[in-house]
Amino acid sequence: MTYSGRMTMVRPSGSAPDRKAFLDTTVPCERLLSSQTTRAHVNKRLRSFARRTTCRFVQLEFLIGPYTHLVRLQAKIEQGATDAELLLVIDKYQNLPAFYWQRRMASIWLRAFARYCERSGPMPGSFRAFIRAFVLRAWREAFAGIDEVVDATMCLGDVAEPTCDERTHTIDVAVSRRDLNLRAGDLAAFIRARRTEFARIADTLDASPPAKRDRETNRRVCAIRKVLSGHGSITGGDIRSVGDALIAVECPADHVLLTSNIRHFHPITAAIGKVCEKLPDLSRQ
Repeated sequence: MTYSGRMTMVRPSGSAPDRKAFLDTTVPCERLLSSQTTRAHVNKRLRSFARRTTCRFVQLEFLIGPYTHLVRLQAKIEQGATDAELLLVIDKYQNLPAFYWQRRMASIWLRAFARYCERSGPMPGSFRAFIRAFVLRAWREAFAGIDEVVDATMCLGDVAEPTCDERTHTIDVAVSRRDLNLRAGDLAAFIRARRTEFARIADTLDASPPAKRDRETNRRVCAIRKVLSGHGSITGGDIRSVGDALIAVECPADHVLLTSNIRHFHPITAAIGKVCEKLPDLSRQ
């Protein structure tokens, strides 16, 4: 697979009606796994842009990450997990580090579970129905109002909306991490074809003060250099480590990259002359 073409750098317009947003993976996550107030503010922010775009890689990351965790927990409920067993799973998620989406998901569902119990005592059937409905509409809600899904890599194809098995009421997640391993070679080819941008990102991150370089940043630098060198077998794990840089490169030059992960995206987008903005932060309100 070969790639060609030059990028024309255009600064996003400051006029709100003309602005275009490019959504990273945190945006569908926030639309699904945040408080009702935060979700409302995020959706209002998205509506303020004239156009909303994302990429197939964002859909893939969302699918094999947060969405798969939703599906797995819902499957446990459908398989007859008791209230006590469900609470054990949720408690396990609650004890994960704050940046894990499973913890965010557990908080959302624990509050829902508590509301059901407060109303009329334990109602596992009703709670099961609630979670089933939540997961069934999750994909559409996460990507509602997106005008276009691009694939600059030209190798991911369509990421189909997950389907529900009417017999078991569970979701069929057709794409797995193994699929990312299968596509790793073509994604690596795209990264090498855009060598200038990825090398600039790696150099910028590598030159940042140690205090600003966390474990994820270090993994990203190593993965970019590994892919660009062409040495060694490239795995899906390597591509996931490059992920944020890949999303930033795919972001059209006339779009603002919208994210709740401004800490990681700001130096990446700045390195290649693009703009990113943070989603509303309501955590302290």
